[in-house]
Amino acid sequence: MYGAMRNSVLALSLVACDSAADCVIPPCAQPIAITVSVTSSASAAGIEGAFVRATGYSTALPCSQTPGTTCSILGDAGNYELDIGAPGFQTVHRTVQVLGTTPRCGCPNIETQHLAVALVPLT
Repeated sequence: MYGAMRNSVLALSLVACDSAADCVIPPCAQPIAITVSVTSSASAAGIEGAFVRATGYSTALPCSQTPGTTCSILGDAGNYELDIGAPGFQTVHRTVQVLGTTPRCGCPNIETQHLAVALVPLT
């Protein structure tokens, strides 16, 4: 049996696009559409508890604290409405357009947008 298998060829295809009927889309990781770096306008330091509310998400997305304060929004190309805030700071609104393509077969190819936002402390 080993001798018969030794001469076998295994062919794998992740994408087949001869027609719409046989288009196979490979498993694709959700791309990062937007990253937001959040700092305090008073100290230029990262802010603990920072968050982003984004179009299409039912809850606010928390931001990581290492390194700095960074928020990542997963998604495809399109327009995003963002509210960026933190406890003790004013919330700001930004509109971001993420460009990219989603081929008929295959994974989306987007241009991740990077924002730097300095939040103003509440007085």
